[in-house]
Amino acid sequence: MMREKGNALIKSTLTVIMSVALMLTMLSFVPGLGTQEASAETIKLNNPVRENGVTTWDCVYFGRYKQSSDGKGGFKTEPIKWRVLNVNGDEALLLSDKNIDGGIRYNEIETDITWKDCTVRSWLNGTSDGNFMNKAFTPQERNAIADKTIANTDNPVYGTPGGEDTTDKVFLLSYEEVTNPDYGFEDNKDYSGDGEYMGCGASKTREAADTAYTASKSESMYVEGDAESWNLRSPGHLSYYCGVVAYDGSFGGDGSYVDDDRGCVRPALYLNLKAENLYQYAGTVNSEGVAKTSEINPEKVSMLTPKVGRRYMTVKWKKVSGGVYYQVGYRQKGSATWKYTGSRTTSKTITKLKSRKYYYVKVRAYKKVSKVKYYGEWSAAKRVKIK
Repeated sequence: MMREKGNALIKSTLTVIMSVALMLTMLSFVPGLGTQEASAETIKLNNPVRENGVTTWDCVYFGRYKQSSDGKGGFKTEPIKWRVLNVNGDEALLLSDKNIDGGIRYNEIETDITWKDCTVRSWLNGTSDGNFMNKAFTPQERNAIADKTIANTDNPVYGTPGGEDTTDKVFLLSYEEVTNPDYGFEDNKDYSGDGEYMGCGASKTREAADTAYTASKSESMYVEGDAESWNLRSPGHLSYYCGVVAYDGSFGGDGSYVDDDRGCVRPALYLNLKAENLYQYAGTVNSEGVAKTSEINPEKVSMLTPKVGRRYMTVKWKKVSGGVYYQVGYRQKGSATWKYTGSRTTSKTITKLKSRKYYYVKVRAYKKVSKVKYYGEWSAAKRVKIK
């Protein structure tokens, strides 16, 4: 009798398990049910490699700023390209690939000053209108930039005080950092006949070209694509001078007046690499000026107007050559959080949306090379109202 009850219980349990399994299998075919929050993407970044006198840096796109000409007297706001100077766990030290802005003084007035109190530091880190942080990064991107303690060392040639250490999100490099071989820079120090350190000679590892927007700040001093001098946070030979890397990558430790507007701005920052939906791989660039981004990243996706229905939308886009997979990002108006879902075709239906609410949606292509994902640029985001 007990054995019969036991067998009946086993049969009943198996029936329930099979029913649940069948229900889950059927649900897996419901369109859009697989949509979920973004999972971590794998973007492997490497430290600089220097071989035969040439340095190669990995690069990423992060943030946006005015850069190239729009052909109408204005400038296009485009992704900022950064060189990866160092990768340490989940954090990377980045330096803008080009001089991102010009005509901005280290300090607005000529006076004895250090990095802690100079006006360019406020301009880089401030979030009010007109400041770099506000113009270049969204609130989410700002949160992905680490607050770091920055060492402000003395001038290595003249001993001019560098002042107190600071905590910054965005900063300029120092004399020590632009001679650090671990960051890909050439350490070609110059010495006098008495063996006294005099600075560093010319080096392509320290050269930086101007964007069209930077060049527009001074027609007499800047030319688009040409290498131009860029300011450092280190002091010059006197306390009312700031450090400068010359157009040919050399420096002597003298610097220029803090209120001189001829130096360009080439910012640096520490990026949290866990925020992988906020940046994308941008190929490599080397100190000879050869970029290879186009050989890796897929083209930008052109998205069609989404079709909307009751609590869903169907997104379609044109096929991209080189893009084997696609990623769709969407968010409700008023929310800062994007959700993501994938597709191997040129369409995706997203369900369980809120009726009579506005949503933004965008698409980008990516391909996998040795298990690493390389992303193209996001399409322009479209706004739709769900029925």
